Amino acid sequence: MQRNKRIPLCLALCAALLLTLLASCGGKSNPTGTGTDVPRTTTEATGKETETDAPEPAAGIAIAANGEVKYRMVYPDDSGAMFQALGDELADLVKTLVGTRPAVQRESIAERSERPSVYIGFCRATERAGLIDGVPYNGYRMAEKDGNLYLVASVSDALTAAGNRFKRLLRAGAKDGSITVTVEAQSYTVSSKAEKIPALDAALTVYGYDTGEESYQMVFPNAQRSDFDAYCALLTEKGYTLREQRSVQGLDYAAYGKDADMLFVTLSCGELRVQYDPLSACWTDSTPAAKVCETTGYLMGVWGGGDYENGMAMFYLLSDGTFLVFDGGHNSSDADNLYGHLRDIATENGIAEVRISAWVVTHFHGDHVGAFEPFVAKYSDYVTIDRAVFGVTSSEQGTAATNGNSLVSTAQAAMQRYQPNAAVVRLHTGQQLTLGDMTLEVLYTASDLAIGSLNDYNDASMVMRLTVNGKTVLMTGDAATATWNLLAKKYGSYLKSDFLQVPHHGAKGGGTVEAYRLIAPDELFWPAGENLFQYVRYTENIEPCKYLTDTVTAEKIHLAGVNGRLTSFRFR
Repeated sequence: MQRNKRIPLCLALCAALLLTLLASCGGKSNPTGTGTDVPRTTTEATGKETETDAPEPAAGIAIAANGEVKYRMVYPDDSGAMFQALGDELADLVKTLVGTRPAVQRESIAERSERPSVYIGFCRATERAGLIDGVPYNGYRMAEKDGNLYLVASVSDALTAAGNRFKRLLRAGAKDGSITVTVEAQSYTVSSKAEKIPALDAALTVYGYDTGEESYQMVFPNAQRSDFDAYCALLTEKGYTLREQRSVQGLDYAAYGKDADMLFVTLSCGELRVQYDPLSACWTDSTPAAKVCETTGYLMGVWGGGDYENGMAMFYLLSDGTFLVFDGGHNSSDADNLYGHLRDIATENGIAEVRISAWVVTHFHGDHVGAFEPFVAKYSDYVTIDRAVFGVTSSEQGTAATNGNSLVSTAQAAMQRYQPNAAVVRLHTGQQLTLGDMTLEVLYTASDLAIGSLNDYNDASMVMRLTVNGKTVLMTGDAATATWNLLAKKYGSYLKSDFLQVPHHGAKGGGTVEAYRLIAPDELFWPAGENLFQYVRYTENIEPCKYLTDTVTAEKIHLAGVNGRLTSFRFR
């Protein structure tokens, strides 16, 4: 009996020893995330920073010692500004903790010298370290390898979460002018709209960011036509249906739908962009209809009571007897004038109902959209609006991207209350739609700008070209310099149009001479009163305005005037 008691005791000791060995092996994670020791995966609900679950300080990598910073922050060359922004945030935090700010460098600059680095995003060094493979769009990886630290993420939600986690490590490891952190190779996932965009299995850098409300965009820099074709083939393979496809000078475009989702794919200027929107937020149907009248355009003068006679209201009577409206002006006075014109024009053409097929708000500045809410509130008993087209933006697109948010909310609330059956939609570059005998071609939206570069809200203006009977009108809102630089680079001579709505009322920071040369308009619709026109053209002598007035004859320059004055034109 004594001998039998020793057997279980011996077995227990062996089991304990085996568990100890296994635990020791399991604690050694593979920093590359490949092979047998795969990084552990956890989930974070959001990218918002919290102070909970902060790691305990531990012996590890010395980011700083005795006030001397040993590491720099490095971000990719060909990615969005959000990577540099995170580098700046981390550098500022290090300075707060130890008194010295580390360098923040683009990778091409960092490669000129040897120094321990914190690599942010999909850098070349990250790829060489073998840390990119297996990181999903909605995920990130933190790792240490060969003395460098890596925060591997491509989309804004994941990058924010990675940054917040690393900030907690920095704070937890800070003491007496030093910062020491321990980073185990580990992967995480976050809740992100990027999950809606299938991943392209190719050796391309990628980054993603929020483009307003439910919309999200992935950008692949340094892409080629073969990458566009490969992505389209991938969507077909995954069960998406091709809804629209076209190629023009400077742009390849395709739209795909699946269930309640839409993806808009473009290739231009060496960038492959894939934008997600829910189907409910998209305008994808065209509505050609029987002709009951001749399509006619109108430029309306708006409220002239301000310091400058700016603002814009343009609209079109379409061949099917409905209207297409752009912007609308400042206030209720402009709303009253607009309704009066729509009613009278409908009556003159024997049209019983004032119906607006689409009301396009180019951007949400008060002089363009201030009349929208009072019009909808006052005249919805007499007017039906089929759809409102709003260009909504997010803070991730640039410092000025949310300047119109309060007016966006006001316009959305008005539609929900007074036109509940109308669709509220957004458009995407490359789309081509039909209203009556008019074709609408979307040439630009704010999502085309590089991330972080929407720093003048006028660049949120949609740019589209309208075509009737082979004649074209370029509608531009207040599109500013960054827009025109991009459009000139993207389309070149394809911008040629017969009529031009002069952007930003001709004021400084609007169009460029290069873009106007490419557009080469024969006729101008200038959304300004006489006083503003004289000021921008002669008092300030703005060069692009001078170019327009020097190349277009005076009788073909149509000023909007003020207070409801109406100028009409035909597509002949």
